[in-house]
Amino acid sequence: QTVHHFFDIDTKFDIKLEKESAKWQAIQRADIIMVDEISMMNNVILERINEILNAVMNTDPKTLFGGKSLIFVGDFFQLPAVSKNDNPVEQLFMSTLFTENFSPFILETNIRQQSDIEFQKFLNNCRLGNLDEEDVKFIQSRLCGTGHELTEECSDISLSTNLCS
Repeated sequence: QTVHHFFDIDTKFDIKLEKESAKWQAIQRADIIMVDEISMMNNVILERINEILNAVMNTDPKTLFGGKSLIFVGDFFQLPAVSKNDNPVEQLFMSTLFTENFSPFILETNIRQQSDIEFQKFLNNCRLGNLDEEDVKFIQSRLCGTGHELTEECSDISLSTNLCS
């Protein structure tokens, strides 16, 4: 479930979590809370999570996250946090609550595409926004389906290294 759903945070970032609800009790029992896709979180959501955890755990507001351990997983080069009406939001990685209290652990070995260096290079160039003509030719070489002959590799749509249009 999303962070908003788990912590009952509405689209206006108001906290709707009911005291002593099943979610409240689940949060109390949790030792570690893991959040995925953190690139889509902004500073306000992080502040609300801190407030909620302190309320649930009945801790001093100066205590971070109610004394819970949080693990954030994600890639800040992926989708950024969204905002309503295109109003700028402070990205999570720019938040002092995040930068002063979390230490990044960077995974440097790409396991998923380790056997396809060319695809790995292409994905990294996409991630950095540094696509060139070579990348365009590379991705065009993997087209199949509509308007293209469907190759055997494309018959398995779960194989992410073959793109079908």
